Amino acid sequence: MPGVSTVKRLPPEIRDEVHRLLESGQTLDAVVAHLRGMGVEAVSRSALGRYKQNFDRIMEKVRRSRDIADALVRNFGQEDEHKSARANIEMMHAIVSDMLMQIGDPDDPDGGGEGGGGLQLDARQAHDLAKALDHLAKARKADQDAIVRAREEGARAEAKAASERMEASAKRAGVSDDVIRTIRRDVLRMAE
Repeated sequence: MPGVSTVKRLPPEIRDEVHRLLESGQTLDAVVAHLRGMGVEAVSRSALGRYKQNFDRIMEKVRRSRDIADALVRNFGQEDEHKSARANIEMMHAIVSDMLMQIGDPDDPDGGGEGGGGLQLDARQAHDLAKALDHLAKARKADQDAIVRAREEGARAEAKAASERMEASAKRAGVSDDVIRTIRRDVLRMAE
C-alpha cells in the first residue's frame, strides 16, 4: 500500500501555497523550485506531479459544481430560494452517495475487482459522513418546512385579498355590515 504523499504531509500553509501556485498555472518545475526556495526539499517533481493530477481532478469537480450552481441560480432566479436550496441538497446527496459507492471492503483490497481498493474510512471519517447525512436530512426537512410556510402565507394572503374583494362587492350590493363581518371571518378562518 503506498504511503501518504509527501505533498500531503507538508504543513497546511505550505500546501496552501502549492495549491495557489497550481491554480495560477505554474509548471511543476516552477512549483518545485519555489518550494526549494522556501526550504522544502522533501517534495520531488514526480510526487508533485501525482499530487497535481489528483488536485486537477478535484478542481475540475469544484468548477463543475460552481457551473451547476450558477446555472441553477440563473434558472431558478434569486427569489426562488427553496428551489435552489433543494437543488443544492440534491447535489450534496449525490456527492455523498458517490462517496458511499466508493467505500471499499478492507478485507478486499481489490474492491471487488472494479478499479482497486476503493475509499476506506476511519472512525472519524465515518462519523463525519454520518454527520453530513444527518445535516442533509435536516436541510431537506428545513426546506420542506419553508415550502409549507410559504404556501400557508400565500394562502393567507389570497384569503385576505378575497375577503377584501368580497367585502367591497357586498357593500356595493347593500349587504349589512354584520353579514359582511361574518363572511369575512369565515373566509379568513378557511386559510388558517
